[in-house]
Amino acid sequence: MLVAKEMIRNILAKRDAGKEAQSRTGKTKPQVFADRMTPPSRAVIIFCKVNDIDYTERKVDISKREHLTPAFAEINPMKQLPAIVDGNFKLLATQSRLRIT
Repeated sequence: MLVAKEMIRNILAKRDAGKEAQSRTGKTKPQVFADRMTPPSRAVIIFCKVNDIDYTERKVDISKREHLTPAFAEINPMKQLPAIVDGNFKLLATQSRLRIT
């Protein structure tokens, strides 16, 4: 598992590498699919805010089982939260855990 600093560097490097392609498609903000009731979702949202990452939050209500719908399965086949979509790049729940060292 990557430590938080390495993960930050990897995420920002991948995001910077894709900025040129994103600006051509008009997608400049990553979308964070999350439910603030879950600790992993809150951690990703806090991470984005602390690092001044401009993002669009897409609420997925786990109490209504929205994460189990076919529409969400297209975003994350594992049907877990959170999920981050930035252009063609997807960072899924199993990959988006943060660990503080």
